[in-house]
Amino acid sequence: MANGRIVGQGNALGYRWLAPVCFGLMFAVYVAGFFAVVETELSGDGPRYVEQAINLTNGYFVSPDRLWIANGPGYPLLLSIFVAAEADWFWARLLNPVFIVSAFLFLYLTLCLYLPRRHALFGVLGVACYYPFLLDLGRLMTESLSHMLIALWAYLICLLWKHRKPSLAIATGVVFGYLCLTKVVFGYLLVIALLSIGTWAAVSRSRQLVMLASSFVIAMLVCIPYLAYTNSVTGKVFHWADIGAYNLYWMSSPYPGDSGGWHTYSSVAKLDELAPHRPFLDRLQRTPYQDRSQLLTEKAVEHIKANPVKYFKNWLANVGRTVFNYPIDYATQTLRTYFYIVANSVILYFLIRSVGLVWQHRPKLPPELLLLMASALIVYGGTTLVFANPRIVRPLLFLVFPLMIVILMRMSRSQLQKADVSLPEG
Repeated sequence: MANGRIVGQGNALGYRWLAPVCFGLMFAVYVAGFFAVVETELSGDGPRYVEQAINLTNGYFVSPDRLWIANGPGYPLLLSIFVAAEADWFWARLLNPVFIVSAFLFLYLTLCLYLPRRHALFGVLGVACYYPFLLDLGRLMTESLSHMLIALWAYLICLLWKHRKPSLAIATGVVFGYLCLTKVVFGYLLVIALLSIGTWAAVSRSRQLVMLASSFVIAMLVCIPYLAYTNSVTGKVFHWADIGAYNLYWMSSPYPGDSGGWHTYSSVAKLDELAPHRPFLDRLQRTPYQDRSQLLTEKAVEHIKANPVKYFKNWLANVGRTVFNYPIDYATQTLRTYFYIVANSVILYFLIRSVGLVWQHRPKLPPELLLLMASALIVYGGTTLVFANPRIVRPLLFLVFPLMIVILMRMSRSQLQKADVSLPEG
């Protein structure tokens, strides 16, 4: 503590031997976890990402005769390097433990801005014990990359707020732009941030807010080529992806046995419980790909207007699904549900403990950490409006952890009465 302020210890990477040893152990554990679950065949979303990566090496993202944009180009852009090098997909999968441990490192660096290094390291070790991070470690999925990008963006936001340098604004904007291309839901956060923070910066003329708003402008510039591409092939303005419309359709389901769970065409064909969806999905399959998202959205809006209470019930179920992987419609519950219940109950416990302190002492908390938490809440809130599960929302934890760990480790009631934990000027 100095001059009534809690000050970070600086130069986090120089904490002698303890931090390197701990991160080495984390990496060893996650590499071992990778080899325990690594797949030899493509599964889940992997085939789609590989197809898109191959397309990118040929000069386009989606096939002109199949204009369905399921996701942004961020992860396929990375995979296109492996396509060009004709490398085995094993090496692309091996990046997953690198990404997740890098996320832990960026979280550590963020915490070191507010806590003693020992406390920051203890907090990160606790985060590394959150075993759902091991899920999908051996598959070609966006989550591990998203963890790293979000943790890096959080760290850069905190540095930018403290130092207000144009170079940091550029780096922050580039990273956030790439995050938007990887997880398109952040594209909507980008628009909200541009409007709100941009207006706030124009009114207040605060250098911190101007630098922050500038970073979002740069992020938008990073995304413009992709948005121009989607406009050229679909004719739609500001079109990020189509998959949200499909997820919204399932969330809006008015049928009694449904709780907003997501299903494939093949599941609809096989399960009698999903028979009410067949006429519409048959019509959807006869519709040109570029028109399907509009048709899905129109049908979902029709469902919601006619059955708002059912949509609200589905939304409540969806919130439970994002936290506990339950309920799952028309499927036998597996141990995977208990897997999430145990781990996420611990996270929920510490989150609830921290919420009261955050609300009570918000004027004394670093505004940049509050910004990160607000970003997580906005993205999470938007995500729950369509079908979601724990895998989809898990990366958001790296926006929640900084404030949660700081306030639980350093912001007890007595400490907060004596200290202003804002960053020192400099």
